Amino acid sequence: MAKEAYTTLIFDLDSTLYQSQKLLEYRTELTIDWIAEKSNLAQRTPRSFYQNLSDEFQHPYDGFTSIGLTIDDYFENVSYKIAPSTFVERNESLDDIFSEVESEIVITSLAPHSYIRQMIDAIGISQHISAIYNPYQDASSHSKYSIYKQFSDEEVLVAGDSYARDIQPAIELAFDTVHLAPDCSISDAHTCIDRIEEIENYIL
Repeated sequence: MAKEAYTTLIFDLDSTLYQSQKLLEYRTELTIDWIAEKSNLAQRTPRSFYQNLSDEFQHPYDGFTSIGLTIDDYFENVSYKIAPSTFVERNESLDDIFSEVESEIVITSLAPHSYIRQMIDAIGISQHISAIYNPYQDASSHSKYSIYKQFSDEEVLVAGDSYARDIQPAIELAFDTVHLAPDCSISDAHTCIDRIEEIENYIL
C-alpha cells in the first residue's frame, strides 16, 4: 500500500492500540461471571457460550442479546469494572508517532465512552485524538460500518486487529486498511503488521 496523505485515521482500540493478555483474561472472567449470574443457559455453560461467541455471532453484542442480556448491563457489570491503567502502560513510541500526524485521529471501540477515554489516557495518546465512537452508543448499531460511513467522503485509513469487525467494513467503503495480525497472510491488497508501532510506515 502506497503511503499517502489521509484526512482521517481510524483506529480500533482493544488489541490494536494496546496489547494486554492480563486485561483480556480479566474481562473474560468478568463476562463469564456476568453471564452466569444474569442469564439462564439451558444445556450450555457460560464459559462455553462465551468461548464460541466469535464463531456464532458477528459481534459479541449479538450473542449477549440473543440470551436476553442487554448491552447497557454488560457495560455496568464488565466494562465499568475495568481500570485500564491497572493493565496498560504508556506507549511513548505511539505518542511520538501521533504527535507528528497531521490527519484527524479517530478511535472506535465496542467499549463505552468512559472506558475508551480511560484507556487512551493510560496509553498516553488522548491529546492526539479528535473523536471517539462506540457504534452502539453513537449509531444504535453493532457494526463499525455505521461509524466509518460518516467519513466516506474523506481519504481514510483504518487500522484494527479484527478482519470481520474492523477491516472488512472499511474495505466495503474503499478505505485503505492496515490489519494488526502477526503472521497473517491475505491478498497483496491487504496490508498486515505485527506491532502497532509499524503504523508509522503508512501514515508518516
